[in-house]
Amino acid sequence: MCKVSSKLKLCTCATDLDKLKHFWIFHRYVKGKNEIVIGSPIFPEDFVYSNDPDNQTILERLLNEENIFDVAIIPKSKDRLELSFTCNNYRQNNMTYGFEYIKSRWVSKEYDCFGWMYKHDEEGFGKIKNALERINKSDFKKNINEN
Repeated sequence: MCKVSSKLKLCTCATDLDKLKHFWIFHRYVKGKNEIVIGSPIFPEDFVYSNDPDNQTILERLLNEENIFDVAIIPKSKDRLELSFTCNNYRQNNMTYGFEYIKSRWVSKEYDCFGWMYKHDEEGFGKIKNALERINKSDFKKNINEN
């Protein structure tokens, strides 16, 4: 289990998305776009779409209450934001969170790579700095035993 940091920053400082441990991708809504992608995504077996309510709450608060981007990002209605984290605990997990911009706020939205391509284009990406908080060993063992 990984805990998202309340001090994270979304930076545009990266040039190669494939080399990032923690990253974000901004998806712009394109009116009239109807790109159908057929197939099934193949992810590592330890890949999870995360729905941890604590992490979602932290991320939604940060997106709506603080300026967490290093440059001005001006979202429009129906734009989406993907946040992906690599967690190195007892085994490596990748967690992905999705958000959609609705009524001037970011709200949680399940991430679906093909579904998001249907009406959106990738407009930008970057590194997530200060992505995760460390969990002390006793809390970590407690969480593992509970699950």
